[in-house]
Amino acid sequence: MTLHIYPLVYITTPLMMPSILSGAVLVFIASIANFGIPAILGFPANYYVLTTKIWEAVVLSSQPNSLSLAAALSVLLGLVAGAGLILQHLYLRRREYTVISVKSMHPNIVLLGRHKGWIVPLRH
Repeated sequence: MTLHIYPLVYITTPLMMPSILSGAVLVFIASIANFGIPAILGFPANYYVLTTKIWEAVVLSSQPNSLSLAAALSVLLGLVAGAGLILQHLYLRRREYTVISVKSMHPNIVLLGRHKGWIVPLRH
C-alpha cells in the first residue's frame, strides 16, 4: 500500500467509522419508516411496503382483526429498526476509539479595551 493511502485506510477511516455507521443507521431507520413517498408512488401501482400496509390495515380495512394485523406489522417494523441498531453496536463494540493530541489548547486572551462596557453585559 502506498504511503499516501496508508493514513486514510488505517487511521482516518477507523476513526470515522462510528460516525459513518451512525449516519447509515439513521438513514436506514428513516427509510424503513418513510410513508409518504411509497404511498404516493406505490398505491396507484398496487405496490406496498411495510408502512403502507400498516396504514392500510388501520384505515382502509373493515375486517375485525385489522388492528391486530397493524400492531403485528408495527412490531415487525420495530424489530427491523432494532436489528440495524444491534448490528451497529456489535460492529463498534470490539473497537476502541481514542484520539490523542499532542497540541495543548491555551486560550487566547482578547483585550476588549473600551468595548468591555457593552460586550460584557451581552454574555448574560
